[in-house]
Amino acid sequence: DQHQLPLSDLEQGAILPGTITMASAHGIFVDVGAEREGRLRVPRHLWNDFHVGDELPECLVDWVDLDRMRLSLSLTDPSGTAAMLIGGSAAMPKRAREVPLEHFHEGQFVEGVVEAKGRGGMVYIDIGAAQSAKLRTSPDMATELPIGARVPGLRIDRIDLARATIW
Repeated sequence: DQHQLPLSDLEQGAILPGTITMASAHGIFVDVGAEREGRLRVPRHLWNDFHVGDELPECLVDWVDLDRMRLSLSLTDPSGTAAMLIGGSAAMPKRAREVPLEHFHEGQFVEGVVEAKGRGGMVYIDIGAAQSAKLRTSPDMATELPIGARVPGLRIDRIDLARATIW
């Protein structure tokens, strides 16, 4: 995408707004408008407070590794940001993500709500699971699904418990 900021243009100490694109056992990743998503460093006890689609007003650039094309981010106030998200002040409505992935099965039909969009037509759907479901679609179709849209009749194709991923 020509509108993405090259990693070489980012400086340590810069503060950028971002949107969480992935929150899993492997970490929290944030789109800050750069050519690569950054890994957000927050205390592990706060991980469950952050979800795909959450908007983070102040992400601090800790370091940029141009050789490995990696970006490390932190928050200026991790506990305060987590409290704001829990309190519902974020742009995305929060839900009780209580249903473990083990309670879903492949072939099951579910209903969901679009909560975020990724690159290349990836759409993240809130189906009430502990993790957002990923819906692969064409980029054109993704533009037709606004955030907050209810999507009925979704079929679960695959569940990867080891990666905490549902497709």
